[in-house]
Amino acid sequence: MTEGVTVEVRYTCRACRITDRSLPVRERNADEDIGAWVEMIRYTVSEDHNRTSPKCAADWLALKIPVARAPNSRIGDAERH
Repeated sequence: MTEGVTVEVRYTCRACRITDRSLPVRERNADEDIGAWVEMIRYTVSEDHNRTSPKCAADWLALKIPVARAPNSRIGDAERH
């Protein structure tokens, strides 16, 4: 991973009507456990949601995380989400 490289994740909360809110998170290190990386994203999104909508009582959010783009595939195109 290059220092400072980020990917864009998006989340939606139906309870407080946040739709596709975009957040930059650090790119996953090649040797990093994916579960630990996703947990970091969960924490980051949760903190942003709490700041953005402190009175929201939602117990789940929809989350979009881009994946690496495969040759000749639309899957993983971070710009499209």
